[in-house]
Amino acid sequence: MSKNTTPGQTIINIGETGSEMYIIGHGSVEIILSDGNVVATLHEGQIFVESALLHDTKRNANVRALGYCELYRLDKEQFDEITTRHDELIDRISSLTSRRSSDRSERHSASVKRIQQKLKEQDEAA
Repeated sequence: MSKNTTPGQTIINIGETGSEMYIIGHGSVEIILSDGNVVATLHEGQIFVESALLHDTKRNANVRALGYCELYRLDKEQFDEITTRHDELIDRISSLTSRRSSDRSERHSASVKRIQQKLKEQDEAA
């Protein structure tokens, strides 16, 4: 099933129950954490919100369309059917999810350090 979005449209909200993932057929989306930091921009051919299907968790980021997008939705039942027939997909998707999570943690740590440094500089200047 495909879904078309408009520029700036929110596709996924933090905290929603994840029952599907998306493949970007056309366009780009940005992944935004609860603090407002954009942690990734994804483009045609990439997938997003797959971790909720792997781990049966709630959404951990907002996803917003950067422009007009055509997205293909894969629900949990379809996902399970495909990954049952193609075991290697679970490994690849799990690896991708782990890598993205690690990248987000590193970016978050760097952001926290920058903020701490700015606060320290402001305290020293005062």
